[in-house]
Amino acid sequence: MPAVVLALGVFWASVALILYTYAGYPLVLWLLTRGPRPPELPEPAATALPFLSVLVAAHNEEAVITAKLENCAALDYPASRIEFLFGCDGSDDRTEALIRAGAQPNVKLFAYAIRRGKSAVLNDLVTQARGEILLLTDANSMLEPLAARRLARHFQDARVGAVCGRLRLTRPRAPASQLIADESSYWRFESLVKQLEGDLGLLAAANGALYAIRRELYRQLPTRRAVPEDMYLAAMVLAQRARVTFEPRAVATEAALTDTRAELRRRARNGELAANLVPHLLPLLVPWRGRLAWMLWSHKIIRWAVPFLLLALLAASAAQWSSPFYRACLLLQALTYAGALAGYWLDARQHLPAWLSLPYYFAGSNLALLVGFGRSLARSTSGAWARVGR
Repeated sequence: MPAVVLALGVFWASVALILYTYAGYPLVLWLLTRGPRPPELPEPAATALPFLSVLVAAHNEEAVITAKLENCAALDYPASRIEFLFGCDGSDDRTEALIRAGAQPNVKLFAYAIRRGKSAVLNDLVTQARGEILLLTDANSMLEPLAARRLARHFQDARVGAVCGRLRLTRPRAPASQLIADESSYWRFESLVKQLEGDLGLLAAANGALYAIRRELYRQLPTRRAVPEDMYLAAMVLAQRARVTFEPRAVATEAALTDTRAELRRRARNGELAANLVPHLLPLLVPWRGRLAWMLWSHKIIRWAVPFLLLALLAASAAQWSSPFYRACLLLQALTYAGALAGYWLDARQHLPAWLSLPYYFAGSNLALLVGFGRSLARSTSGAWARVGR
């Protein structure tokens, strides 16, 4: 009897937590953000705009760096109140030469011969920055002209410590009748959650493609065991009792990966970084941190635990094989994972049907996260990174 009770408890606790992190938490956020909205902050005059230092860490980005320089030049922000700092991290292609060739007077290049990783480069760039506000973006992220202004206006509110923009991933359009589960659809969901969290001033993580932070609140990024810098810096701002908000009209665009396998490899790397981040979050996860702890547990910790919850769900279903209901649940899980394997096989042959994309992407993403956590336990993660596709 105790074994049956344990299996029942594991089964329903796993179901409840998975449903909560993907559906219940966004619903609670939506309910909390109903009601009168605060008035929009006015657009500051050009003379009142804060001085921005735009930081870009780049490694072997010759395919996109010229477009990035042109994109920076096209930002609608007074040239006298913005500077662009490019850190070239041990590139062995033409990235450095292209930056030198296309540089404007307010563009500075810092070339580092030895590759050390994004976090180390950003730490160094911050020491060279003159701006009161740091705007961090990636080399392959193309910002809409008004993006910098729309982030900057939030800093009129002294309570705001950081602002995250919206990432829009572009990909070839699928027929409207097809449900495509991929990185692009995942980011649409994440952007919704970020906007709801931002409305509460408790955004769980910034977006590496586009976010801004008060320089005084920047904390040196760990480099010996790499962490996702956008999540780490947002958490450090919240730890200092400042607000992290979301500006959906500040948009960065990137090309979405069309190769799901490549995207899952990137997710394994992200899972490794997320596991490295957990020890830094522990002081924020204690109950007396109130809404902040609740948000981090709901959006990050439980979401990262989903691979383990899925394994527990599978084991609990198998342990109750004698029950027709749990036998049906086990069969449903088996069919889902079989669909994911079929999707993996068909994806390699460029024949992935839309109806298999959901089990393939969901199961693949969680397997990649599990692999990443295993890598984090097995090694000291290098700060160096290799971009996969985007």
